[in-house]
Amino acid sequence: MVIIDTPCSLCGSNEYISRFTKNNFQIATCSKCELVKTLLPKNFDLSTIYDKNYFQGGTPDGYADYQASKKVIKKEFYKILKKLLQFKKDVNANNLLEIGCAYGFFLEMAKDHFRCSGIEISSEATKYAQKVCENVFNGSADKDTLNKIGEINFVVMLDVIEHLPNASITIQNISGNLSKGGIVLLTTGNINSMYAKISGKYWRLMTPPQHVTFFSEKTIQKLFVQHGFKIIEISTPYKLVPLGLILYQLVRRFKIKLPDFILKTLSKIYLPVNLFDAMQVIAVKL
Repeated sequence: MVIIDTPCSLCGSNEYISRFTKNNFQIATCSKCELVKTLLPKNFDLSTIYDKNYFQGGTPDGYADYQASKKVIKKEFYKILKKLLQFKKDVNANNLLEIGCAYGFFLEMAKDHFRCSGIEISSEATKYAQKVCENVFNGSADKDTLNKIGEINFVVMLDVIEHLPNASITIQNISGNLSKGGIVLLTTGNINSMYAKISGKYWRLMTPPQHVTFFSEKTIQKLFVQHGFKIIEISTPYKLVPLGLILYQLVRRFKIKLPDFILKTLSKIYLPVNLFDAMQVIAVKL
């Protein structure tokens, strides 16, 4: 049993069960609600992770070449957009916020259907996103930033919530600006999936400190319910993944660096992948 100063963001407990250590960070499970966390040192600045290197193959747990993968990423995001448009007729307004919008690839497509805003922690990525959507803010989804954006009707968080040190505060903040009947669509890993259980500390998404919180179906539902939402769908769809990223993540385990031109070329090719270890979650505000 591990006792920590910072209480669990989901249930408030200070008691954790240690699982293992990865990248010199301790991974532990809340003994009360079973939320899995990376135990970060106090005052650890997560924003320092997301510089240019994170998006351009300079860090082992980042992207191989985010810009080179644009066409593939947009193909994947188009699937998300089609899913979101199914709910548009049931919501009175069309203000959409993407949290963790990176270079703005999703916003670039969504702005044809929604009035779009974005929030991005990386100052490097924010500059690119602002070229396609003026209403993009650098920082986090705190109350001040959300108040600048105003009322929202749709929120998208694609592979973002696992990066947040306190996802509960973020969902609470979102709820304050989201209209009744508003929709949240997010994607994240499932720590309780068979693949994650078998892989343990070697699970592909077990990448502390960039991944801080690891959800299961049980804990993601608890998160939304406690902030006035109802989960209306949890699915495990396939994902279009750049071949460059797949290869980059494989060889990083052996500390091998591939030439940039190979990664750039392979980042334009994709494979449909489904390891059934990732969730697409859709929630509605009650």
